[in-house]
Amino acid sequence: NNSIRTSVRKLNPILKNIIFTDERQLQKNDIICFSVSEKIKTEDHFGVYVGNSQFYHLPMNKFPIFQDLSHFYSSKITSVYRPI
Repeated sequence: NNSIRTSVRKLNPILKNIIFTDERQLQKNDIICFSVSEKIKTEDHFGVYVGNSQFYHLPMNKFPIFQDLSHFYSSKITSVYRPI
């Protein structure tokens, strides 16, 4: 939603937008933005990549967790931001 995009824009001076083409590009601490909702066609979820194909995020109505960047999530990536 717009709040994710707005939050990332506020951090813009310390983040670099990475043109994402493949999971192998990801580095620890990259911020991964997703569009997981079928109803909303914009970024509606984000997480932090921690390495070894894992990311840390807050699933809807759950506690924060570490999770594999499965095909479901990797296919929903819309943008990646890297701290500079």
